[in-house]
Order: sequence, then C-alpha cells, then structure tokens
Amino acid sequence: MDCCLSDTKWGISESIILGALLGLILLCNRLFSAVDFSSGFFSCPSKSRNYACGPPVLGFKKTNHLRMKKPALLSLFFLSFNVLLLSGQARLNHPAKMHQAENGKLYVNKHQPMYLYIGSTPTSTENMHRLESHKTPQYTNPFYFDTEGLNTIRTPSQVDTITKQVVYPVADIVFEVFADGLAPTTKVMWSNAVRYVNSGKVFYGKGLSVSMTATDQMSGVQNIYVSRNSQPYTAYTDTLHFEEESDYTIRVYAVDHVGNVEEDKTFEFSIDATPPVANWSLEGNVHGRAASGDSKIIIAAKDSRSGLKQIRYQINDQPVRIYKDGINLSALPTGEYALKYWAEDNVGNVFEGNDVGTSVIAFVVDRTPPTASSLVLGDQSVGKVLYVSPRSQIELSARDTVSGIHNIIYGYSQRFMDEIYEAPFALEDKHGLQTVWFQALDMVSNRSVIEKLTVFMDNEAPISRIEYDGPQFFTRDTLFISSETTVQLKSEDADSGVDQIEYRINGGSFQRGQKFKLPNGGFHTIDFKATDKVLNVEAEKQSELVVDNEAPEIYVNFSIKALREEELDGEKISVYPPYVKMYIGATDRFCGTQDIFYAIDGGEKRLYGGANSPSGNELFKDEKLYEVHVEATDKLGNSSLNAIKFRVAKK
Repeated sequence: MDCCLSDTKWGISESIILGALLGLILLCNRLFSAVDFSSGFFSCPSKSRNYACGPPVLGFKKTNHLRMKKPALLSLFFLSFNVLLLSGQARLNHPAKMHQAENGKLYVNKHQPMYLYIGSTPTSTENMHRLESHKTPQYTNPFYFDTEGLNTIRTPSQVDTITKQVVYPVADIVFEVFADGLAPTTKVMWSNAVRYVNSGKVFYGKGLSVSMTATDQMSGVQNIYVSRNSQPYTAYTDTLHFEEESDYTIRVYAVDHVGNVEEDKTFEFSIDATPPVANWSLEGNVHGRAASGDSKIIIAAKDSRSGLKQIRYQINDQPVRIYKDGINLSALPTGEYALKYWAEDNVGNVFEGNDVGTSVIAFVVDRTPPTASSLVLGDQSVGKVLYVSPRSQIELSARDTVSGIHNIIYGYSQRFMDEIYEAPFALEDKHGLQTVWFQALDMVSNRSVIEKLTVFMDNEAPISRIEYDGPQFFTRDTLFISSETTVQLKSEDADSGVDQIEYRINGGSFQRGQKFKLPNGGFHTIDFKATDKVLNVEAEKQSELVVDNEAPEIYVNFSIKALREEELDGEKISVYPPYVKMYIGATDRFCGTQDIFYAIDGGEKRLYGGANSPSGNELFKDEKLYEVHVEATDKLGNSSLNAIKFRVAKK
C-alpha cells in the first residue's frame, strides 16, 4: 500500500470566506482527542497489547497517537488555511502549509484541517482512499491535532516487511508529525543613534540602524517582512538605515515554515538630523552692543523636533558652563570679550555659535520708567462706565524724558500683552465690558506701570416702538386714527442709553421728536428710528395708518309723507299729522357709525334706538313746531350735527 502527504493552499479571498469557520474548527480540534475509529480497517484500541476488542486498528489514544494495521502504508493529506488580517498596511498572503525539515521531520500547521488517506502503491496519485470513521464521523474529515509539538500516528504490532509476520516483542509502528500552531516572535534592535521619548513620541538622531531577528520554537522562521511608511511588505534581508529627517512608521512581522504569521509590530519614530537654532542678545540697559554692568546676555535656542536639551557657553577662556537663565555681566570688568555657546537637542545634534567684540562699557543708566496713557477716539459716552461703539478706536501714548520710548505693548489680558502698538486700533466687536492692558518700554527696557482702560462695548442699537394715544380703530389690516390722536415714539437702550428719536411722514425728511399729531386726513406712513449715545443707529421701522377726520353723514326720514309745506321766516317747513314717527340713520366712510343721539326742542340728549325713541313711539302728538337736534359719531369720535324743523297739525 502507498501513502502520501498533500496540502491545499488558499488565497486571500478563500481565507476571508473561511475565516468565519475558524472558531468552529478549533472547537472540533479540542474534541478530536476523543475520536475512536472503527469499521472495516478500524476499531477501538484495547488497553492490552492483545487487542482483544478486534483486529489491529487505526485510532487515537489520549496521548494523540494513531494505531494502524501493519500491512498498510499510510499517508496523510493536510489541508490548511490562513486568515488574512487586515490592520493598517496589508500583510502578504501566507497560507498554512506543511514543511519537511532537512532532518526529515514533518511539520504541519496546527490549525490546518487533517485528512487520512491509505493506498497500496508507492505512488500517491494511484489507488488512494480517504479513511472514514463510522463510529465517530463527527470528529473526522477533517480532524485536528490538539497538541503543540510532537504528535504520533500509530498502528499496533510491527510487521516484518519481508516475512509479513508480527515482530516480537510486540511494539507499535510510529509515524511522527510535529504540529506547530504558534507564530514566531520578532525582535527589533536599534543602534548607532541617540533615542529620546517625549509624551510617547520617539525621536532618534541621524545614523539610525535598525536590525531584526526572529525566533520560532517549532518549524522555524521562514522570513521576516517589513513595511516602511505604508509601502508594501518586503522580505527583510539586511539592516535598515535611516538618515533623512522625517517621520517614519515601520511594521514588521515574521512567518514560520508552516504559515503561522506573527501579529504586526508597529514602530513610529522621527529622525531629527537638524541641530537647534540659537542666537544671543544683550538684555538690560543696552544700546547696540554696549551694555551696562547690570545687563545680561540672553541665549535663546529652539529645536522644532526632539526639543532642546541644554545650552552651554564660554566667555573668553573661562570654564564652560551650563546656561540657565541669562549670563549676568556684573562681574566682568571693561574689556572686549568673546562668547562661545553650544545648543544641543535631545538626540545629540549640536549648534555651535561664537561671537567676538562684545564690549562692556560704562554709560548713563536710565532707571526712570516711562509713563503711559490712553485715549478713546470716536464714539463714546460716559455713564456708569465709559461706553464705546465698534467704530471707536483706542489711542495709546507714552512719554520718557531720558532714553526715549521704545514701544508700547498691549493686550486683553494682563498676562498676555503680546501686541505691539503701532496706531489707534478698534476693540473686539463683542458686547460687554472690555479691558485693554498696556505698558510702555523705553530704549533700555525700563517698563512703565501696567495701565488699563476699561470700556463697555455697546454694539447694539436701541429698540423703538410706536404707540397711539387717543382715538384709534383697527380693521381690515388697517389702523385708523383721528387728527386728535397723539402719535408717541418710544425707545429703549440698555447700555449707553437713547440719544435721539427721529421720524418722517410720508417719505419726507427725518426730524427729531417723540410726540406729534397728524392733522391731514388720508393714508400716511411713519418711518422712525433711534440713535444711542455712541451713535448706534437703529434700522428704520415703519407704521402705516389712515387719518379719518370725516364725521358720519346723517339721514332723517318720517313714517308718513308730509301733508304740506309751509314757509316760516323764509324757511320751508314740512307739516306732518300727530301720529308721525321719525327715523334717523347715519353712514361713515371709514370706521362706521358708533352712536346717534337726538334731542327734541332743546331737551335731554338721548341715544337713538333706546326707549322712547322717535322711531318706535309717537313723540310728536302736539300740534306745534318741533326742532329735533341729531348728532352722529363714528368709532374715532368724529361727530356731525343736524337740526330738523317740522310742524305737527291735525289738518
């Protein structure tokens, strides 16, 4: 019989599809040690060497051994898959596989599915049969090795290959298989450069070399793979060198001979190949390069990558010292001096500076500080505070009687006066109190007292409204007033206060005022606006209205036609019978009639339509001359009067 080994390689897409089955397969692998094959060639292994339970068998013990019938030449086919892990830069495809080492040992990937084949010819492609388990089919095809390292496949009783007889003493035939389910481990070594870590960020100096080694406890390391700055992974062959200043990300992983892939290791770091930038200056009573004895030398240095480690300096042949907070010149006599200084960053890059000719000489010391003052230009109003508008500007000035003014600094915080005054400036357009802090410096850096100017930014215009005092009536989306109605304009401003209110009638010129009347009847528009004390002007508002100066028109009718007309004192008078009644009506053009009143012969004025109304009662029974006064008013109080004379007679 013949046997052979084979494995099936899976690509990325197949690995992804099968990746979801990994958990189930691993579970089966854990249960596999309990598998017992029997049926045909197979049966359960006996605890004794006599195999009383049946013929020689192929099966597993708890020690992960298989027993196989001695005439058979066995072969194993192993199938594996490798789940592609995609995290950051995609790794290469490394399928699980088998590996025969130079010493003849067979290594398989512990996570691969396993199949047993048996054949009767040396050729693995002829007359091969996959073994089935009828007793424990759920744990076979595939089955899994559950032991890391040595696993054995056994068949009881060694058989002489020539005589075909059992060899005594009885012993198993053993086939060794080494299962490897652990990935290798990569170690990265960094050399030839200074290392510095700040807030988790790693910096190296120039000349960095990076080398790598990997170890694997079973099948051995096949390759280390490296990716630089998201480039595709390539096999590591030699030390990596980093000279160019930049940010780098390298990812590495190792693969063993059976396709176990190490988790990516990611290293982020920066190469700092540039020395710090440094310069020096004289601070104190200084003009040019001459300085007084109470001045200091200031060395400033900055490193934009790994940061500044230290500054060292040397004056003439004095010892080299560490720079801390200025170099006091009080101990130096008059003379010419040479200054050398070095600025070093945290990865060993060094800036070298030197200067010759710094001479400390005596000169007039200016110890009198300047004085500084402020002035508001433009819109302003003094109330509880000083109010300004967005159009206002702040002018700063200073005076010094000795060395003169160098500059004025200012800001909106006493701690951060970082603006240099050059010309009048506007404040922030932010409603509310604002404080400008300022200070003057003279030519030798004497500083004035820190001054402040507090103002209230009033960037909100007044809010106005219009009111009507007197007769008014609103109907059909129209406001009606009379010529006696007072128009009142009111405005409020919570900050600097209202300065003036202006209005105009029917698009005319604006005029100041808050109360007025409209004598002329008809449709009118009133535009109005208010201005506060820092000249914030409100957007124009408009009100539309109709002035109604017209009184209702009165109509009088009688319940019967006149008997005749007579003339009295040149006036025609109608004559009615004693049972006559009077009907009074009135019509108003705009607002409608409100009330009608009447009075007979100078008597009490009564509301028409009530009790004893002339339309519902016979109030004119006496034979005489009557004079009825009628008054009609509309809803705005406009009234009209009418007097009606007539005589009552029986015939």
